[in-house]
Amino acid sequence: MTASRSAHRRLLVTVDMERYSRKDNRSQFEAQLTFRRALDSALAEYGVTVPEWDVQRAGDSVLALLRAEIIEIATIVGPVSARIDELLREHNRDRNDLGRVRLRMAVHEGAVHPNGPNGVPGDAVNLVCRLRDAQVLKRILKAFPDAALALMVSPRVYDDVVHPQYCGIRRDRFRKVAVVDDEHDLRTEGWLSVVGEDVSRLVEPSTPPGAASREPAPGRSVPRATYYAERVDNNGAFAFGEGARAFNHGTDEAER
Repeated sequence: MTASRSAHRRLLVTVDMERYSRKDNRSQFEAQLTFRRALDSALAEYGVTVPEWDVQRAGDSVLALLRAEIIEIATIVGPVSARIDELLREHNRDRNDLGRVRLRMAVHEGAVHPNGPNGVPGDAVNLVCRLRDAQVLKRILKAFPDAALALMVSPRVYDDVVHPQYCGIRRDRFRKVAVVDDEHDLRTEGWLSVVGEDVSRLVEPSTPPGAASREPAPGRSVPRATYYAERVDNNGAFAFGEGARAFNHGTDEAER
């Protein structure tokens, strides 16, 4: 059989648990149980069947292949995602960090080889996993501590089911972002959402990757900068932001 004949178009859904490696052994076991129950329950509730041979599992993640039909895609992005979020929010309500389960999900659609000798070959698989592991998706989930599911869909999935708002999907809850992965030489875009939350206050529509910056038109004001920062280790003077000044301890010298 030629490679082209063994390729099939599939919906790809991959999910990964946040901070799984920081849990102890017992907490990892409990997290896996909660993870499986939430996914299996939500899929069953909406009649989505995923044959076991079309699923790749790891301790903290799963990759599933489904039929690339519009109703299947819309059901996953809409009601199934919402139900997973509801179940996990209920689970997380009275638990500490070790007991909480929060997920990142990515959804894409493309050509794959389901019967690969050691997995599922295909660029579509690589892309959906990069979307799931994108730093912007990890950061946005951290920004909503009460949320349970952050979702990223590819532009194709957005155009097919999010933009027309099938199955009750709210288009206004998605924002386009640049996805950059230097390690894998990836420059692309995705549409992200934090299920049950409004991301518009944190995320603005992105500039396409590689687009050149433009000078403002004459007479137009320049918008104030927005800064994003994670952990900072600092042993000396430090300044951050517009017009900031930093002073070394024990001196009157300022650094601009």
